Amino acid sequence: MIRRTTRAALAAILILLPFSLGCDYRPFGIAITGFDEYQVQGINLWRRNAQTGQYERAHTIVLDRAAAKWSNLQGEIVAFTTTSGGIELPAEIVRDPANPDLVTLRLVYFRVEQPGLFRASVYNAAGESPLSGEAITL
Repeated sequence: MIRRTTRAALAAILILLPFSLGCDYRPFGIAITGFDEYQVQGINLWRRNAQTGQYERAHTIVLDRAAAKWSNLQGEIVAFTTTSGGIELPAEIVRDPANPDLVTLRLVYFRVEQPGLFRASVYNAAGESPLSGEAITL
């Protein structure tokens, strides 16, 4: 009963929060190879500048792998916050059955600006990966 209530409350927050903040939200997934092996700490989203065509760092998503407050949700969950919003939310971890260290994180992006084309990089204590080869519109 508590899990159902918690999930309902979380769903209500995710649905109503963007409207109260005057922004739109976009769910998206990002595949990360070596999620556990490299102890990935976060993701940087890079937005394409329409004038220059270059990608510029726009948002940092910080992962909190030890966030126990989301442990009552079903599945494997990691908490995340963004440098632009500062709100902690859960992200679902979906592991590839053939390679459990290849994960897809299911995140929510709160858009307060016009839609844009984004690429991503991941980082850990040792540094940052190159930009992803694929771009998505958020």
